[in-house]
Amino acid sequence: MRPGKKTRQRGGDNSYWTSYSDMMAGMLFVFALILFAAVYQLVDLQQKKTVELQTKEAQLSTQQSLLIDQEAELKDKEELLAATTLALQQQQQELDENRTALTSAQESLSLQQSKIEEQAALLAAQQAQIELIYATWKDGDAPGAVQAADRFLQTYPNHANADYVMYLKALATLNETDSWFNKLAGEDLAERDANASREAFDIFKELVMRYPDSRFTPEARRRMHGLVLAQAEHELKTARYYFVRNAYVAAIERAQRVVREFQNTPMRDDALELIAQSYEALKLTELAADTRRIIELNKNGTIAQPSR
Repeated sequence: MRPGKKTRQRGGDNSYWTSYSDMMAGMLFVFALILFAAVYQLVDLQQKKTVELQTKEAQLSTQQSLLIDQEAELKDKEELLAATTLALQQQQQELDENRTALTSAQESLSLQQSKIEEQAALLAAQQAQIELIYATWKDGDAPGAVQAADRFLQTYPNHANADYVMYLKALATLNETDSWFNKLAGEDLAERDANASREAFDIFKELVMRYPDSRFTPEARRRMHGLVLAQAEHELKTARYYFVRNAYVAAIERAQRVVREFQNTPMRDDALELIAQSYEALKLTELAADTRRIIELNKNGTIAQPSR
């Protein structure tokens, strides 16, 4: 081979290698740039991702805090709901109890109302019986009034108007047809039946003893006093009846009854005088004198009774 040709060949080889080297260097530079760009992008992306991740972590932390707060709030609401539910249950229980109590009270009220109505009906019936007793007595049916009064007092011994019924019974027993508080001055009680007078006296006496505060008690006392005087007068009239018919023993017995049973009445001294006259008529002078002595003692305020 020629020298010149070899030199050109070498020069060409060197140029090739130089171009190749430059090309490789350029490629390496480009690769380095690409790599740098890639690394830069990767770093930038990583930074962005890191920032994004931190942002999300912050958001997540915020959300977690918010969730915790919400959970705490929810728990508080649940507790409040539970407390409210319990309060509502208690209120419902109280309401049920109140409803039960109200029902019981209504039933009790209804029962009491029924009892009141029954009591009112009973009182009305009792008042009607009392008015019937009065009407029967005023119509002149004294025995019917006494029987009706007895039935009423036996059935209702503790009635509020038992004193009034007892008073009507006493008046009916006397066959009294005048007004309650009319005085007895216009009527001679001594002419009445003695047994009726004694029965009426006993009824008035029972009225006074059982009902001392009754508004009928003063009138009953007055009538008792009148009956005592009437019975004494009746016995004295009977004694005089026997005396004028010369039944001196019977006259003495009747007169002595006046002295024994009615010694606090004005008839006592008249009865003693009749006894003395009867003894004189029988020629029992000692007994007559004894009786006269008793009359004198009584005039001096000493109460004495003749010997039998």
